[in-house]
Amino acid sequence: LSSSSSIKNFLDKYDWRRSEENWMIKLSDLYNTQPREESIEDYIKKKIIETMNRIIFHKIENTHALFDNILWIKLPKELFDFSDAVQFRHDIFHRNWKNSIWENLIFNNEDIQSLWLAVLNFIEKTEIAIDL
Repeated sequence: LSSSSSIKNFLDKYDWRRSEENWMIKLSDLYNTQPREESIEDYIKKKIIETMNRIIFHKIENTHALFDNILWIKLPKELFDFSDAVQFRHDIFHRNWKNSIWENLIFNNEDIQSLWLAVLNFIEKTEIAIDL
């Protein structure tokens, strides 16, 4: 989000109707809610980054579209095959280590190692794509 065009692109293309991020506010409220020490543009940028972080780390099924359509970064779709891991994380944090039918989660060191390698691969490929 280093340019005004990428901010505009996010605001134009992000599907706010399907979003749980309901921070659409009236222009008059924008001036009143942003901290005085930052510009309105910086405040909007901060809110967009917060929204993107929630998408990237909680809505993995929407992450590919975020990178491709909004950030203009092409990544292979198979990099985003984290749905099992995201569900596992959800079950750990929100269901007290139980799955959707309230059975105890079962995992081993191999499962954790596999997930760790997939995350490292995602980070590495993403950093290459955005040229960090």
